[in-house]
Amino acid sequence: MTIDHLNILIELNKAVKTLNFYPKGHPNLDSVITQCYTMLREGLNTSSEIKWTVEKKVLIADGVPLSPENQIVESFTKNLFLRKAKVIIFTQSLTPEDLIAFMKIITMDPESIFALGGVEKAFVKQGGRGILLNEMTFEQISELEQEDEDLKVEEEEEVEEEGAAEEEEELPEQDENEEQKELFEAISELLIKLNAAKDILEYNDTSARIMEQALPLLAEENYQQLFPVLYTYCGHSMKNSDSYFRSLNAVFFYQIQFWQLFA
Repeated sequence: MTIDHLNILIELNKAVKTLNFYPKGHPNLDSVITQCYTMLREGLNTSSEIKWTVEKKVLIADGVPLSPENQIVESFTKNLFLRKAKVIIFTQSLTPEDLIAFMKIITMDPESIFALGGVEKAFVKQGGRGILLNEMTFEQISELEQEDEDLKVEEEEEVEEEGAAEEEEELPEQDENEEQKELFEAISELLIKLNAAKDILEYNDTSARIMEQALPLLAEENYQQLFPVLYTYCGHSMKNSDSYFRSLNAVFFYQIQFWQLFA
């Protein structure tokens, strides 16, 4: 009993087109794939393998061109040729999943296939195994599978390393924000004490402590948290303030730092 290569190819071409129209698991798609797989399995029942050799416009099966005048054969052969699938061997280990993986790479554009390393690697990346492309061996498929697995592990490790690096970058920023928050709280408490100062010595002492706390914020240009300080000194330097509030500290901080802020 001879293998019906023509009808197998026509059924495979139909399945490939159906793949583009229906989502995975759709009854129409499953029906077409089952029909194509059944025909391939019937052919494999009479031969150890089904082998097609692809030339520019001709597909060779059993040593002879397969219906060279048939437009479906010509179109399907051209798609294989453009994707550099020169030899297709359906083996005894063929499964429906292998057939689907093969159909998927036929629907991929050639550039995407070449970017993956060719039809052989693209087929393996789709999970295929029971079809040998370009006369590759099962040992080579195993090697490609291992390469793919190693690549996945490397990519996962890179993602983990990037995540760890980002966390390390965030930690200094969090520490810095926490430090600025502590400075702001300390300054707020000192401003309360400044407003309650009973004499010039207490006022100047508190002012010195405020300036000491304010300098790191000023260096970071954190003007938003400095504004309460500037506002307080601005009020204290007004003529209607008590005399001891009009100290050199108040005038200096107001005139120099406040105007630097709005320069």
